[in-house]
Amino acid sequence: MMKLTDDLPRTCLPDDRGGGAPQLVVTRGPGPAKGASLAVDRDITVLGSHPRSEIVLGHGTVSRRHAEIRRDDATFTLCDAGSLNGTYLNRQPVDCAGLVDGDEVQIGVFRMLFRLPAASSMCRPTVTATPKIAGTPSAGP
Repeated sequence: MMKLTDDLPRTCLPDDRGGGAPQLVVTRGPGPAKGASLAVDRDITVLGSHPRSEIVLGHGTVSRRHAEIRRDDATFTLCDAGSLNGTYLNRQPVDCAGLVDGDEVQIGVFRMLFRLPAASSMCRPTVTATPKIAGTPSAGP
């Protein structure tokens, strides 16, 4: 469970994505929430104000069980869970809609970017040649 509290570290910004779970990066929210990165690492990730939600968004504009992000292999779907204030994707109200990298999710006063992890080949350089160490003889004819 992840909870937006005063002691939540800011661990990952959108441009610092590496391998791992998709993230919701808070771009707007009360207090220290802005900049927080929240992992979407389950088949069903519940977002709400209830303390047992996978992602706890503590604010009066957020229903106890506000929305879910459902994962099916590499596909993600955002679904409203019957919330009072609705769930928004790219500023449009949704019941259920597919998520892609860079989508904006709004739940109550919180706005978050959905970010997929960058491909590992984009994060780490690939070494294709063995470097020669100075002072060692070259192998060859």
